[in-house]
Amino acid sequence: MLRDGYEPGMGLGRNDDGTTSLVKFPENHGRFGVGYEPTHADKRRVSLERKERSLAHLQGWGPQVERVPICHIDESFVSVGWMHDD
Repeated sequence: MLRDGYEPGMGLGRNDDGTTSLVKFPENHGRFGVGYEPTHADKRRVSLERKERSLAHLQGWGPQVERVPICHIDESFVSVGWMHDD
């Protein structure tokens, strides 16, 4: 942005009259995405993984961490269909 003429303190937007402050995000101290509310099982799994990694580091071997399956994006964000104004 600095290469494009932006100067600190300058407003954002077409007429430089937009926000001048940084966007603040809620703190996220876990392995979960912003806004995701982990279940008790999620928290327990992460706690056990953390202990496993710590023990593995102390003993000099690789941690045996279970991989979390990630579904395809089509399964995560299901479309309800197209809306047409007829």
